Order: sequence, then structure tokens, then C-alpha cells
Amino acid sequence: MSDLSQNLVHLRWLLKLVDFRAAGEFS
Repeated sequence: MSDLSQNLVHLRWLLKLVDFRAAGEFS
């Protein structure tokens, strides 16, 4: 269970990073 939650946290981090980079490129 902790493994899955860790994966979810990692996924959210990746999405945030991609979002941040995309926003920086578009602005």
C-alpha cells in the first residue's frame, strides 16, 4: 500500500514539474 501511495506522490510530482515547464515555455 505504501508503495502505491509513493508512486502516486511521484506521479503528482512529475505532473507538477511538466506543468511548471509548460507554463514557463508558454508565458
